Amino acid sequence: MTRDEVVDLLTLISARDNRNIGQITVMAWLGDVGDLDFDDAARAVGEHFRESTDWLMPAHIRRIVRRYRDERLANSDLAIPPPPPTGREREGEYRDALKAIRQHIGDGQPPPFRAIEAAGHSVPSAVFRETRDDLAARRKSNALAKARDAEPTGEQCDCGAYRDPDGICRACQTWTASS
Repeated sequence: MTRDEVVDLLTLISARDNRNIGQITVMAWLGDVGDLDFDDAARAVGEHFRESTDWLMPAHIRRIVRRYRDERLANSDLAIPPPPPTGREREGEYRDALKAIRQHIGDGQPPPFRAIEAAGHSVPSAVFRETRDDLAARRKSNALAKARDAEPTGEQCDCGAYRDPDGICRACQTWTASS
């Protein structure tokens, strides 16, 4: 978060508990929660005040945001494969790339394959391409399985899943005009 976002966050908090906000408060909170995503922190503030009468502290926000991140990671279809045997010489890069992917998913963003796959090289390594392709295949397979298991709500798509009322197949992302 930026300093201005911390001020905005403290303003949200103050609107609920009438705390005084000064320069020292802003600097302290910047040090305590400045590494968090503003949207997650603001959401955590709302959740805290809806569910608790405790005086809100940075630790409360950090705990709630950690839960949000853990939920995103648990709900992602990211299963970390071990690096292929041929990629052992670049295992550190592979680990760094997977860490960046987990960080993005935890932050609620899509994995940054394009940004990290080259790992500082002009051409992506085979390890990163294989990982990216494997994850994309699993994601598509999981989406197809979920869509096929869902309650039929519209006509059936060629892929076997059912289209939503707007004619969009959520499994294969195709659209057809309603008859």
